[in-house]
Amino acid sequence: MLVCTNLLLIPAVIAWDWSVFDIVLLYWVENVMIGLFNVMRMFICAPPPLEQRVSIRGNRFPAAGDQVQWARRAHHASKLFFIPFFMVHYGGFCYAHGVFVLALVGQGEATSLTNALHLLTPAMLVAIALLTASHGFSFITNFLLGGEYRHSNVAALMFRPYGRIVALHITILLGALMVEWMGSPLGLLAVLVLAKTAADLGLHGAEREKLG
Repeated sequence: MLVCTNLLLIPAVIAWDWSVFDIVLLYWVENVMIGLFNVMRMFICAPPPLEQRVSIRGNRFPAAGDQVQWARRAHHASKLFFIPFFMVHYGGFCYAHGVFVLALVGQGEATSLTNALHLLTPAMLVAIALLTASHGFSFITNFLLGGEYRHSNVAALMFRPYGRIVALHITILLGALMVEWMGSPLGLLAVLVLAKTAADLGLHGAEREKLG
């Protein structure tokens, strides 16, 4: 699903003559989408209290009933802090990243993020819908049905998207600068999409291995 969704961007680049700016703007919108899915993960995550142990002289025993209840309540209460904090912090991170991308590869008419979002074409909105479906498929099959919500806690999930975004967008921005320097040939734009797909797939596999 991830590979097919990303590779569908290549014929879109050719058919609608997308520029570097269009591709990078599309991937920036994907970052915002990733943050929204992460908020849902933070809200749902519930590590089983039976995995919490009490250590006595080196031996580990299941926590007592009152300790289990306290741990469960403390975990869910912590969401009242971590979720709003993540939304503000990640939102600021995405905004700063968007301004940086705009300054780097922005077009003349895109003087702000608001103006840039107005440049989203119907074809780009379809691409965003496909990317949303891909992330939604992973959320349902891996996090919910696959039980990853039982191996995740809200504090760890708060930092989850940052490493992925930094790794992906170093790849994307380096490729975008090369394409911009070469004059946006379609071949290099396709290579940019392929590089992002490969990085995305590797990070996705590492994440599944960690949370599985």
